[in-house]
Amino acid sequence: MVTIGHATDPPTMDPNATSDALGFVVWGWAYDTLVKYNLQKKETIPWLAEKWEKLGPTSFKFWLRKDAKFSDGTPVTAHAVKFTMDRIFDKDLKSRQRGYFQTFKSIEVLDDHTFIWHQKGPDNGLFGRLHNWFLIINPKSKGVDKAKVSLNTYGGGPYVLKSWTKGSKMVFEANPHWWGNRQYPDRPQTVALRPIREATTRVKALLTGELDFIQGVDAQFIPELQKDPNTKVVVVPGMRIFYLAFAMRHGGPFADPKVRQAVNYAIDSDLIGKTIMGGLTDPFHMLYHPWSFSGYNPGLKWFGYDLAKAKALMKEAGYPNGFKAVFVAPNGRFVGDRETGEAVSAMLKKIGIDMKVEAYTWPLYRRAVNNAQEGKTKEPAL
Repeated sequence: MVTIGHATDPPTMDPNATSDALGFVVWGWAYDTLVKYNLQKKETIPWLAEKWEKLGPTSFKFWLRKDAKFSDGTPVTAHAVKFTMDRIFDKDLKSRQRGYFQTFKSIEVLDDHTFIWHQKGPDNGLFGRLHNWFLIINPKSKGVDKAKVSLNTYGGGPYVLKSWTKGSKMVFEANPHWWGNRQYPDRPQTVALRPIREATTRVKALLTGELDFIQGVDAQFIPELQKDPNTKVVVVPGMRIFYLAFAMRHGGPFADPKVRQAVNYAIDSDLIGKTIMGGLTDPFHMLYHPWSFSGYNPGLKWFGYDLAKAKALMKEAGYPNGFKAVFVAPNGRFVGDRETGEAVSAMLKKIGIDMKVEAYTWPLYRRAVNNAQEGKTKEPAL
C-alpha cells in the first residue's frame, strides 16, 4: 500500500457536483476523462476517447475505446458520456461545473462508441476543460441518493474507493476492470490518502515512514528533505496560480480600477517567489495556464513592481491616505498560502491600505469568501 499525505479531504467524491483542486486530483483516481494532457509533449492525448475529429467550428466527433468499463464491469458508452453532461446541467445537482461548459449545446449519440459534441459557438478552451473537469460517471448512479454518490465511486478509472473515514483516511483499491491495467501493470494495488493540514506534521510523517509521498511541500522544508537519504525530492512544474479576487460587487474602493491597478503595482511578485516559495515559482500574469486553456500569451506585458506608480494611482483614485481592508486567505490548503497573504498585506501597507489578514482552514475560508463577495464584511475585502 502507498500512503499519500495531503492537506485536506476532498469535499466530495461526486466528480460532477463541484470544482475543487484536491477533488480534481482524487476524482481522477476513480473516474476517467475523454482526453488527458501530456506534460512532456505539451499536447492533448487520447484517453477514453481513442480519437476525435473536428467537423466544423462548433462540432467534434469522438470515438470511444471499446475496452473501457466502469468498476462494476459495464461498458463505458457514448450514452454514459451524454448522461454525465446531462447530470452536470441537472438543476437539482446545482453543479458548479456548469460554468465551465457555457458554450455546450448538445451531445448527439451515433452508437455505443461514437458521438458528436455540439457547441453553441467556437470555444478554444474546450479541450482544456475536457481533460480537467469532464469525468464520466456510470449511468447506474441515476436515482442513487446524493449523499451516497458523494461517499462512493461510480467511475471507470484506475481505482475504486473502498473506505473513507473523513478527517482520517481514504483507501482506494485497483479497479480490475480498468482498461489501462495492461498499460500500467506496476501501479500500486492499494492507495491511502491521509489528510494532514499542518505542513510540518506532513513532513514529519514522511520522514518517520508514516507516509510514502506528500505533494505541495513548502519551500522551507525542502533542504531538510533533501538531506534525508531515504527521501527523494522531485520538483515538477505545477498548475496552481495564486491570484487576488477583489470583492467589489457592492462597491467600495476596490470597485475603482485605479485602486486595483495600484494593488498590482504595489505587490512584488518576484520577492514572494524568491522568499516564501524558495525560488520555485514564476511570476504569472494571466488566469489562463498554458496546460489548461487556450489563450495563454507568454509575450503579454503586465504590471511590474512600481511603488511610486501605485501611490500615485491611490492619490488619483481619491485615497491618498489609503483605507482599511481585510484579506481573506486560506491556511494550510496551498503551499505558502497564509504566508503569501501576510506578505501581500505588508506590501499594501506601503500605499496606505491597512489590510488585516484573516486566514482560515478551507471550509471556513470558502464561507468567508462568500460573505466577502456578498458584501457582508465591515471593510473592503480581497
